[in-house]
Amino acid sequence: MDAKNAIVCYLDILGYKEFVKKTGEISAEIYERFRGIEQRMINFLRTDTKQIPLNHIFDNITFQVMSDSMLLVLDLDAAVKSAKDDLEELNKGLSQKLSGKSICMEVFLNSISFLSIDLITTFKLLIRGGMTRGEYCQRSLVDEKNQFISGKALVEAVELEKEAGMPCVLVSDDLHKDIMGIWKKEKVDKHFIRSESGLYFLDFYYFMESVGFKKRQRNFFEEIKRFIESKIKDVKDKGVLKKYCWFSFFHNRKVKESFIENPQNFEIEIPDYLSNNLGDPQVVKNEVPAGFPLSRE
Repeated sequence: MDAKNAIVCYLDILGYKEFVKKTGEISAEIYERFRGIEQRMINFLRTDTKQIPLNHIFDNITFQVMSDSMLLVLDLDAAVKSAKDDLEELNKGLSQKLSGKSICMEVFLNSISFLSIDLITTFKLLIRGGMTRGEYCQRSLVDEKNQFISGKALVEAVELEKEAGMPCVLVSDDLHKDIMGIWKKEKVDKHFIRSESGLYFLDFYYFMESVGFKKRQRNFFEEIKRFIESKIKDVKDKGVLKKYCWFSFFHNRKVKESFIENPQNFEIEIPDYLSNNLGDPQVVKNEVPAGFPLSRE
């Protein structure tokens, strides 16, 4: 891949070292478990997006796992070009025409959202990451097993991940502006949340509003509640606790915003001493929708 207009998402899998030690699995066994993620993602998106030419889009997405890091890259221009004929055929029967860039961007963002949910439900792991747009190059050196991977977008995505601090996927200003130019503001606002620092992060809970995932929303809320509450109970490190506390505030806000019956049953219980010392519940009340602190301090 030698892309001038790539969407690059760099992810750090939080708690991966502990996961490896606790499970006692060797790398080959972990590989088999992770290998299923991509296929589950494709199968689900194919069910949810019906006639969208997913194969053409996924042919232009690279998905790589390097220990506790993941790298997903979409060659946007190549994906739009590959899906052009199928989209033109699909648009013949639609009053509102589908844009190639719009569809490719949505499939990629939904892939990141699905990955976030799958890692929580399957592996009990959270992720933190950065997503940017720009130049990206991945080529073979001597042969296919020796790779050269570089690019301004990758460097910026790694830097953005470090800036995040909390378990979320930050989106660069340039990429957010690009998406604003492709989608209506209402749609953009559903996919991203603005932090109090002014940075935007991907709202992967919104993905559960899709037709296919709506049926599993209750189970997911139950699973994440059990998972996070057990971590809050067992983890002693203050820095790690802060991440789980931040995610709890985020989860509880999204549960309240959902149309699920009896949302209070799915809210994570946060001990008072954690609320007072590790986070500020005031910043995530519904009347302050942009108030998500993302500082590492």
